[in-house]
Amino acid sequence: MSDNLFECLNKFVKLNFAEKFKYNISILLIIVSYKMSTTIQISDNVKQKLENMNFSLRETYNEIIVRMLEDEIELNEQTKKEIEERRKGKSIPHEDIKRLYGL
Repeated sequence: MSDNLFECLNKFVKLNFAEKFKYNISILLIIVSYKMSTTIQISDNVKQKLENMNFSLRETYNEIIVRMLEDEIELNEQTKKEIEERRKGKSIPHEDIKRLYGL
């Protein structure tokens, strides 16, 4: 046990009940606010792709993945909107676009 930890434990033992209670509540708040994480396995290839996608050197893999998921959700919503517009006849048929641009 390091000297620092030993000193902290000695100080804690000497505290009265009210002080120990405050200390325990503080520790509980720290534990509750701690975010759990999960370890996942990715290939070296995927790791390299994630590294190439980061916006800054400090961006974590988690932040990159969250950004990708948000983009995917947004894309899905846009795609759903476009499909609905096509069903309602609000889009221009492919053939008309080809004629319009001389393709």
